[in-house]
Amino acid sequence: MIPRVSIGVEFIADEKEILKTTPKEVGASLTFLGIARASKEDGDIIELFYEAHEIMSLKIFEDIRLKALKDFSLIDAYIYHKIGSVKVGEASFFVLVMGSHRDEVYKGSRFIVDEVKSQAPIWKKEIFKDGSSKWVMGA
Repeated sequence: MIPRVSIGVEFIADEKEILKTTPKEVGASLTFLGIARASKEDGDIIELFYEAHEIMSLKIFEDIRLKALKDFSLIDAYIYHKIGSVKVGEASFFVLVMGSHRDEVYKGSRFIVDEVKSQAPIWKKEIFKDGSSKWVMGA
């Protein structure tokens, strides 16, 4: 069985693997990937480093997942977040939602992403080309 929530140095599963077991009731799925980026306003970032309170994060992920299933009539949802080093261009955050219709998966996905970003005890350090770094305050 593929875990619905995970936090670790690698994603536990990917979209293709999960969708192989899609229930027949699913009419829409949506995948969100948070990708490490370099932008002019942030400086010359080459890497992000994530730390988390893993046990608490998993509990929060599951609470958010269950609320999204109920509130948006989703059929299923998966939430994964990486910890450790994530290079620019690599994904750090994965959310996949499944429902009967597109409207519920769009709304449910947005809810999950926003709630994880505002609630989960996950911290991010930006590492710059010149070797300096800084921790970023979360939401």
